[in-house]
Amino acid sequence: MKHKVFLLQSCAVLMGFSLTATAGLSSSDRVPVRIDHLFIPVGFDANDETEVVIDGFLPNSQLKMAAPLVQVDKSTKTITLEARARLTDRLGPDFVVVPYSQTVRIGSLPHGSYTVKTSDGRLSRSLEIKVAVGNERDEFLYAPIDSMGLKVLSAERAYKVSLTGRLTSSCMSWKGARVAVTGLTIQIQPLVEVANNEDCRDVITPFEKTVDLPALKVNERYLVHVRSLNGLAFNQVFTAYDLGDPI
Repeated sequence: MKHKVFLLQSCAVLMGFSLTATAGLSSSDRVPVRIDHLFIPVGFDANDETEVVIDGFLPNSQLKMAAPLVQVDKSTKTITLEARARLTDRLGPDFVVVPYSQTVRIGSLPHGSYTVKTSDGRLSRSLEIKVAVGNERDEFLYAPIDSMGLKVLSAERAYKVSLTGRLTSSCMSWKGARVAVTGLTIQIQPLVEVANNEDCRDVITPFEKTVDLPALKVNERYLVHVRSLNGLAFNQVFTAYDLGDPI
């Protein structure tokens, strides 16, 4: 696959932060960083730890990501995000931009329709929190996932996701994966089933499964969001390139 080259024009303006603005800063200072992409996974309910993903560029290599600022107004159901960075003592050119992707953990939220926006007002997305299932049995059971990775198969002109994990019972088996696309977010729900068997034993069985992704728009940034049985999730942001060229 041929390398794709993109021009970042007027980086200082694009990032919303001066390339020389690190002058006079100390490592304790936090500076806002522009968010270029805001991804909102779907499927959270009031029992879940809600999370979203932000993506963009640090304006120079002397900065590193810090904890984001998250403001939740439950009365207006508005969530405001600000990406932040801090100065480091590492040496490097102050004109080289650095890509970042960061998972922002918002925590549990009451059910309802929320608006997630960036502090500069550039980006705004909808977030739907469903009513918690409560004591009722879940519709399906997620697989216990340990890791995920994106596979780019140029020969097949396809994107796939590799999932590894560990089944923890002799009665637990892989059932399959549900894939849903919401905007530029790809949700993967890896599923298992547990047989109703009194002879179940605690047995660790590693597994690796490959999940096909649907057709993607060329040059768009996507988030792959994979849920896991432990309540956590795995996130990876990537750009979908044209896979039509030979390697």
